[in-house]
Amino acid sequence: MLDTSSVPLLKTWLSARPPGTIVDVGAASGEFIREMRTLRPQSRIVAFEPTPTCATLLASTFASDPLVRIRAVALSDHLGTAALKLYPEPTQNSLLEQSAIADCGRIEVPVSTLDTECMELGDLLPIEVLKIDTQGHDLAVLRGAAATIRRDRPLVQVEVIFAALYEHQASPGEILAWFESQDYTLADMSMPHHDAEGRLAYADWIFAPGQAAGAADQRYFCRDASMLAGNLRMYQQAAEERLSLINRLTTEISRRS
Repeated sequence: MLDTSSVPLLKTWLSARPPGTIVDVGAASGEFIREMRTLRPQSRIVAFEPTPTCATLLASTFASDPLVRIRAVALSDHLGTAALKLYPEPTQNSLLEQSAIADCGRIEVPVSTLDTECMELGDLLPIEVLKIDTQGHDLAVLRGAAATIRRDRPLVQVEVIFAALYEHQASPGEILAWFESQDYTLADMSMPHHDAEGRLAYADWIFAPGQAAGAADQRYFCRDASMLAGNLRMYQQAAEERLSLINRLTTEISRRS
């Protein structure tokens, strides 16, 4: 899910464009859909979720919303069917196998590409935001969406996994290289998760088309709360030390006078 409160880039991006279509690949229980309906109520949303129970619940939840369309299909870089591996936590379901946990069942699901789906749906407005969270299969989804991404140039959020969670999962380097080949730049990061040792496990990377911003505007902002708190403590300590020195000097000057 994209935490819009921590990603001002998304709000800036949407405010500069007319309402279009938001695509959610790996919709799970619909948190991203709800967030987008609040942030961008005029936009259409097309959500893809291959887990039948989740897709059914999503279809029921948003049945009265004409701007939300649910597609019970897995996205990849090919057409056909594939075995969806099921895990105790449905958000971990994937076309890939987990490295350390055995699945608790498998079901055959239809597989399509975003390029194909966009052609078949036909009446979609240009895609303004594309979110992909498919548990290690994200690079295949991107490859199957290449034509759509080149055409609409949306802002793209994709989950990047650093820990060894799934067999044959896409590496961060592969995802970064793919976006560079499409003239996209890593523009922001959201929802970083770490393991018990403090190492980065997975996060959402946000890519924007074109090169990084130039140096004309030198205003930069830090959103790392722990770093800001540390800097604040350092500045307070320095201020207290200087104030103490000033008080001692003032006292000494008064004594000598």
